Amino acid sequence: MKMFTGSKSAKRSWTVHYLYRVAVSEACGKAENLVLDNIVHYADPAMRVSMLSRLNLARTDYLRQAEELAHFAQSTEI
Repeated sequence: MKMFTGSKSAKRSWTVHYLYRVAVSEACGKAENLVLDNIVHYADPAMRVSMLSRLNLARTDYLRQAEELAHFAQSTEI
């Protein structure tokens, strides 16, 4: 589970970061909600605020929402 608690490396794109988290999730036994949690909560502070404003806690399609947030982050990153 330590692999889930790391922040995104500046060298990786958000898409690569998302795919890495999905691979770790599958290795851990489908912890899909942790992918979403990691994408949001371990982002840099400015991006975290933007992601939290888009986060919908009522949704249960965790991977889809994590993917959408990763694409959003990638599109806004300079």
